Amino acid sequence: MRQIEKIDKLVDSLIIEGVELLETKWADKQYELIGLVNYYVDLEKYHKWIGGFRLLLSIMGGFADPWKDILETNKNSNKLESAASVLGSLRAIKDGLDKGLIIKFEDLGIKRNMQFSICRGLC
Repeated sequence: MRQIEKIDKLVDSLIIEGVELLETKWADKQYELIGLVNYYVDLEKYHKWIGGFRLLLSIMGGFADPWKDILETNKNSNKLESAASVLGSLRAIKDGLDKGLIIKFEDLGIKRNMQFSICRGLC
């Protein structure tokens, strides 16, 4: 299996896991009298899922740069909006994969050393 296919499969499983995670939402009504109700998702499941997101970004390398700030912002918060933000990022990654926008030289059949030797001759 090519690396891009592994990434695609991991993204699909993380999206499914994220949708299921959103279904675990619960309300913290501690401050309900003053009109403040916070919503959260299951903490353990959230951290397992965010670990999968971290793994995905690690595998993607430099292609993950647009989503690294999402991880940093939401890695420790199991608030519902944090889970929704990460899920939205996963869907954006999936969209990029489906449109062929997230690829490596290996997936194009070009070897890295060939690219550098071509560049040396033309750059």
